[in-house]
Amino acid sequence: NDDVLTMQNRLLELGYMFVKPSGLFAEGTQQAVKDFQYLNGLPATGIADPVTLQKMFSDSAVKRTN
Repeated sequence: NDDVLTMQNRLLELGYMFVKPSGLFAEGTQQAVKDFQYLNGLPATGIADPVTLQKMFSDSAVKRTN
């Protein structure tokens, strides 16, 4: 859906998405969320909970550099 696509595009912008954003929350998106959570000091659950989303769309979100 559109919310997932918005999240995927933000993960792409931050360097976490390695699959094309599609609007579907599949394995590649789950791994991107886990990686984001890990590098941002959050529990790496792969679930885009409210805390994860707040951090993801904040100015303090850590970009992936490798």
